Amino acid sequence: PDGFVEETTYGVRFARQINDNIKLGTTYIKDEKENGFELRGYDMTVKYGKSTELKVEYAQSESATFANSVSYDGGLTFSSLPLDESLSGDAVKIDLKTDLGELFKKEENKLLLQAYFQDVSSGFSSQGGISQQGAQKYGFKLTANLTPKDTLALMYDYQRLKAQENIETTDVSGAKKISDYTLQYKRVEKKYTLTGEYRLSLIHI
Repeated sequence: PDGFVEETTYGVRFARQINDNIKLGTTYIKDEKENGFELRGYDMTVKYGKSTELKVEYAQSESATFANSVSYDGGLTFSSLPLDESLSGDAVKIDLKTDLGELFKKEENKLLLQAYFQDVSSGFSSQGGISQQGAQKYGFKLTANLTPKDTLALMYDYQRLKAQENIETTDVSGAKKISDYTLQYKRVEKKYTLTGEYRLSLIHI
């Protein structure tokens, strides 16, 4: 009808539990908007014991020409990112979480580990994923439950823009590598929570 623009997005996901420890899944998304894309994804989740879980995700996408923008100051300003006429690419993500005490047959729920790895090619498209294109990330969070009320966490996150992968984003931000170190202490009482945090960011340009 006059005065309306028809835009359609649809998708489907199928998952199957192979056994008590392994789950497989696949996802398909078709976004038929002007700046739309088509995505196919596959994932596998493996569980070990009560607290160890490994999840691996892989996706491929294709998209048409579109202009986009990215902000590096929390949305105060945006810079345009010119992109190629036709984009295609893939992405992989690995997540691991485990209780190191259970894993090494020590006291449980005392030392918890979360770790991740993510690699996205420059042509990969997904909803809200423009600033991730051409980027590789990895990091971890190590949490020590000192007492039932006190926790201490050490976090590390690293991101680099791969050479020649996302030249536009590199030019706009000026940052090729970013390393974040965070140390956090938390105490939880019945009526309040006290949190203290120290963070150090190293930006390589």
